[in-house]
Amino acid sequence: PANYTLITPVQMAHITPKALPVAGTLSVPMSKVYDGTTTAVVSGAAALQSAELPGVGTITDGKPYTVDMVSLNGAVMGASYDSKDVVTAADVTFDLGGLSLGGGVPANYTLITPVQMAHITPKTVVLTGTRPYDRSTNVSATILSIHNAVNGDGITLASGVAGLADNKVGVQTITSLGTLTLGNNVLGNYTLIGAVGTVTITPNEINLYSLGFENGLFRVRVVGIPNLNYVLQSTTNFIEWANVSTNASPFVFTDSNANAQTFYRGLYL
Repeated sequence: PANYTLITPVQMAHITPKALPVAGTLSVPMSKVYDGTTTAVVSGAAALQSAELPGVGTITDGKPYTVDMVSLNGAVMGASYDSKDVVTAADVTFDLGGLSLGGGVPANYTLITPVQMAHITPKTVVLTGTRPYDRSTNVSATILSIHNAVNGDGITLASGVAGLADNKVGVQTITSLGTLTLGNNVLGNYTLIGAVGTVTITPNEINLYSLGFENGLFRVRVVGIPNLNYVLQSTTNFIEWANVSTNASPFVFTDSNANAQTFYRGLYL
């Protein structure tokens, strides 16, 4: 045996960093209402799990070793959803850009980015619109717009009719969503459930046209919203007004009592 000596073999190998999940009290709300962004609101603080003695636990338990005196410095920069849209958002990932490891040999460890399940809920629309008085409390989708839509979304009211609290001129509350439907909403980011809104009803325009005298009779043409009833009134003193005709627009009234002091006005019923 003295004629020989053993050579100790050497093999190349390396040590990989142990993964440390960031824990602590970090969290985001389980959901948020659609706002067109992927931003999530972060609460709590980041921390590591308690350290353990070398040789204790496993290489995948996520705990640093006491001999390294590892510390976690800084703060989480924020968090983002994996999508901005209701139908595809499922997870929130925290941004660890503001965190770093301190202690003996930080390179012995690597941080695992936490991911939390969360979702985005549809945004309830707020409706607005303007239309002239037409005696009804109905309002068509064609004159309504979505007041609180996110810029660039292109959300619309595709069709249907809503109901108003009153038919009078002024601002009226939408009290029934009726048959309204949304358009350009394939991503599910908006909803009519719980929707509110108002419609401004303006005085409708009534035009009176003098057709002059014919065979001793003065003729007045009344033009307003087609098929809506109007009353034509006359006066000679601007104090007392008399109803002289009620009819559906447009119509022509022939006045046998007219003279140079006769004046007319039209009112909608």
